[in-house]
This record gives sequence, C-alpha cells and structure tokens, in this order.
Amino acid sequence: MKPHGTTPRKRRFVKVLNRRKQPIRNLWKRGDSYYAQLQVDGTQRKVRLAANTTAEAEDELGKLKAKRSEGVLQVVRHAPKLADAIKSYKASPEYLAKRPSTQASETGHLKFWIERLGDTRVDKITKAMILLERDKLGTEGRKPPGRPLAKATKRQEAIIAKPRNPRTVNLYVGSLMQVLNFCEERGQVSRLPKVKWIKPPEPPKRKALSDEQVRALLDALTPETSKNADLLRNFLRFLALTGAREREAARVRWQDVNIEGRKVTIGADGLSKNHEARHVDATDELVELLREMEAVRPPDSAFVFPSPQRGKKDGPALNLRETLRRAKVKAGLPHIGFHDFRHTFISKCVMAGVPHMTIAEWVGHIDGGVLIGKVYGHLSQDHKADMARKLSLYKTPENVVALSATA
Repeated sequence: MKPHGTTPRKRRFVKVLNRRKQPIRNLWKRGDSYYAQLQVDGTQRKVRLAANTTAEAEDELGKLKAKRSEGVLQVVRHAPKLADAIKSYKASPEYLAKRPSTQASETGHLKFWIERLGDTRVDKITKAMILLERDKLGTEGRKPPGRPLAKATKRQEAIIAKPRNPRTVNLYVGSLMQVLNFCEERGQVSRLPKVKWIKPPEPPKRKALSDEQVRALLDALTPETSKNADLLRNFLRFLALTGAREREAARVRWQDVNIEGRKVTIGADGLSKNHEARHVDATDELVELLREMEAVRPPDSAFVFPSPQRGKKDGPALNLRETLRRAKVKAGLPHIGFHDFRHTFISKCVMAGVPHMTIAEWVGHIDGGVLIGKVYGHLSQDHKADMARKLSLYKTPENVVALSATA
C-alpha cells in the first residue's frame, strides 16, 4: 500500500472569476485549460476550449451557445492521440475497401505523421502544425523515418537527398486529412484544419519519341539482349498503339480484346487509375499486332502479356524493366521509359487531328481533353500551321488537272 500523500491528486475544476472576482456562469478552468459547461442532448458536458485568456474563453463560450441554439453544436466526446486514431482508421471498412496498393501508399505516408505528431490528440492538431511538417517534407529529402543510410550507394544517397515534389507532399497531407475526416465523423474532432494543396508546377511539354528512336529500341531487342526480347517488343508496340499505362497494359486479358470489332478494353479489372474501363478503337497497325500475338498465344495463360515466370499460377508480365534497361543501353537511349510510349501515342493522335475529347476517352482522362490541350496543345498548333501552308483556295496546286466543261 502506498504511503499517504504519494499519489498525486487530479487537478480539480475551479470556477473562472471576472474582474470583480465574481464567478462567470458556465465557465470553468482546470490547470491552464478553460472549459465551457453546456447542456447538450439532455446531458451536462464540459467542453474544452482553445482559449488562452479569460476574455477569449468568454467569447468562445458565447459562440458555442449560439451554435447550440441553432442545433449545430458538435461536442467532442473523446479525442484519441493521432497514432491511436490511425490504428482505428486502418481497421475501418472504408480503409479496407481500398486497393492494396493504395493501402500500402497511405501506410507509408501515415508512418511519417505517427513519427511527427503521433502523441498529439487529434483535436489539438492545428493548421500551423501541419504546415510546419509539410514544409519539412518538401525540403528535408526522402529519407524514410528511422532508416539508416550506412549502406546506401551514391545513387541511392542522391535519390534520398532529393526533395519531394509538391504532388508527393500533397499525398502525405491528404493521407493525414483522411484520418482527421474519419475522426470528425465520429465526433472526435469538432473542426478540421483547412490546409490548401501546394500548387504543382505546370506540366512539362512532352516530346514524342521519334520513329528512329522507336525503331532503334525495337531493333535492340534480340535474344542476345534478353530471353524476354520478343515479349517486350510486342509490349512496347502495344503501348505506342493504345496509349495504355504500363501496369494497365500488362493486365489486359484476351477476353478484353475484340479483333474483329477492332476494340481493346483497358482497365476491365477495375484497377485502372480512375477505376473505370475504357475502350480503345484499334488502328490497322494494332489489329496487325494483335493477330501476330494471337497466332503464338500460349494456351496456358489468359493474359495478352503473360509472365515468363508464371509457373502453375497464371499472371501478367509485371517485371520487364530490366529487359528495357538492357535494350536502352544497347540502343544508346538511356532516358526512355514505358510512359514515353503513352506520350508518343497522344502526340501522334494530336498531330493526326484527332479531337482532344476522343484522345482523352482512349487514354483514360476524365477531364474531357483539358490536360491534353495544356500539355500537347503546341503540337496541335504546329500541325495547324503546317496544314495551312498546304491549303490552297484560289491557286491551283501543281498536281491537280483541270477538267473540261464537257467532261
């Protein structure tokens, strides 16, 4: 049994006094914190205030009473620490319904917030706190929390030291706001901090791969380069003829291909970037490619691009980057990636005069072609100027023969 007086007493609520030393009705103080005593839903509750002075507490009390009379007062019953709130959020149905890749991404972001604000109660997280950590995210580099860099190579060190781009920083903040929204819906946060997104820089003007670059890369894919050379060659041609993203193209199944109907469905599995399937109208070149691939289709796979290491379990080819790296080195084209073939497809479509809305439907943009106009609009303007130079309204072109009136 502990000796008398060794257990610290809990701080008691005391009435707040005004300048005349008279108690202010419904206003209490415990330690340095102010509390408003209000009857909400038929129950007397003490609501902790954000005030630091008596005058601020009186003002905040008045606002709470006004909200109560309007029926919009929300009382925070129990505000957990951020680390505990994240655990509850990750066990919730809304989080578990997300794709595994999204869960993995959010988990990485939330580890950062646990390290920085994990012991802070969610109702005490302010806009200033979030902005302070957000600014650090954008300047301190990509070093993961708690991981030593003792065995990192120079290339890894250079990548880690590079600051995160605005889009990545926004994703970190967005993951935190998901948790705070989760807490608000459960009455654990009365007011969410309003944090604006960092405006990312304007997207760069993309350059399409030249026909010579594509040809050089495809010619570099020989059996000496890799045993997966034929698979990657067809894969790159498919990307250039459909505008599909790398992972979307890899997951296309033969049931998504209609050669006779000249259509290919991208994202039929619901795993595309915007979770929606889209249909790409096949060109003659794409039809030719699909017929070539259908003729040598492996009978034990449902995928258009099956994994070479699938074994008994069928799966798509999701690991062709090493083969691409070898081909790039052999062709002397070190800066080409899978996404460049998507840009090439869009550029070719723009220069061919395909409406931006149609291109957006093919590549899965939900903005109706706005982004394509911003990023690739210069190609369209150049193409229009070239067409104007070839247009003749009154001067008869040299290759046109005038017909006689009696013909």
